[in-house]
Amino acid sequence: MRRRSLLIITLAIFGGVTLPVFLMYMPTLQPIGMVLDVDYITEGDYAGSFLACDNIGKVFILDQELNVLWESDIPERFVHEAEMMPNGNVMVADTAPGRIIELNISDPNDIVWEWDPTNPDHINWTELAINAGWSQEALEYVQTPTGDWTHTNDAEWVNGTRLGRSYDSLLISIRNFNLILEVNYTDTKEVIWWYGEPEDFDTLNHQHNPDIRDNGNIIICDSENRRIIEVDYNTKEVVWEFSLSFPRGELRWARDCDDIGNGTYMITDSNNGRIFFVDRAAGVITQEFGGYYLAQPYEADYIEIDGKNWILVGDPPSTSIILIDPDSDTFILFGNPVIPNYLRLFVGLFSVYYGFMFAAAFIQTDEESIIASLKKPEVYRELIMLTLSFIILLHVGSLYRYLVEFGLWGIMDQAIHAWAAG
Repeated sequence: MRRRSLLIITLAIFGGVTLPVFLMYMPTLQPIGMVLDVDYITEGDYAGSFLACDNIGKVFILDQELNVLWESDIPERFVHEAEMMPNGNVMVADTAPGRIIELNISDPNDIVWEWDPTNPDHINWTELAINAGWSQEALEYVQTPTGDWTHTNDAEWVNGTRLGRSYDSLLISIRNFNLILEVNYTDTKEVIWWYGEPEDFDTLNHQHNPDIRDNGNIIICDSENRRIIEVDYNTKEVVWEFSLSFPRGELRWARDCDDIGNGTYMITDSNNGRIFFVDRAAGVITQEFGGYYLAQPYEADYIEIDGKNWILVGDPPSTSIILIDPDSDTFILFGNPVIPNYLRLFVGLFSVYYGFMFAAAFIQTDEESIIASLKKPEVYRELIMLTLSFIILLHVGSLYRYLVEFGLWGIMDQAIHAWAAG
């Protein structure tokens, strides 16, 4: 009993001492923290670099050694999306205040364009709700800004020339409204198209990352409804839908779907810790990536670097940017996966404890054979616990994701609400 107590105290001290090392000191060794969206820049002065959103409220341009080339701290916490504009500026979905801002690439402290859902000069929610025929519940929601009211999580620039227009536009995802808006970027900021409705969870439910295809249709990750849909822009009818069910592993908080050509879509299935390719016509998975090395990928892009195709991923819990080779399912890590490594260390301490207890119980038996010793209750009990701790150690990422989906997510979301309310 004394040895057990000493071991527990020793392991507890070790876990406590290493906690600030992993969560306070090691993060200071790199500029990025919990990376959400990350893009590969192909043109301009920063070609070959990464544009990354950091959950703490920063947008970076980083080289492949993670040296900071450009930085803006204008966005607030939970900044979800940034993309390079054709004019060279950076468009940002600034999630906490819910706005979309365009930052001057020559001056990261200069906002050159803004769409703010709380500004009546930018949008009249009552007028839109009435004209769109929304329900009374939807009208009341848009008229009552509280806490994390919008949770605006994406802005997609739309080339108007490609669609025969005289102006460009932005597709904006307002997660907590269950709503996609398209607003005129060039001239008026007026709403020119919408899909979904506040408080209507059947049409959309906490969606992410709407993308426009070459044919004008809109691909949407209908995250909480556990499906991907493609919506006809003109009729607003769902013309394609993808979902999975047991035992293939249903979608769990899918947050990105890209048309990568040749009839293939690439889907980021966050809470399953994976990215996979889907044959659009057949509706079947053709390749899958992730496994043990992805914790909770947020968004992925299919990119080309020096003539080779890669999958670029922002994986916030691993505090890393990841490049996946789709030919071999191997990966290159940019950054240090601090949080997963501490979780592995923490669970590993349990494995050390039960390994010690199993060895001590086994040695103390006076049986002549190994099998007889293992049959002793005090031995196989510790062996079972040791085995379970190893299984958990191997699947820490899955454990984390399940905790997020079945409880921890609600706690995190309430914390966001409390913070946003001030």
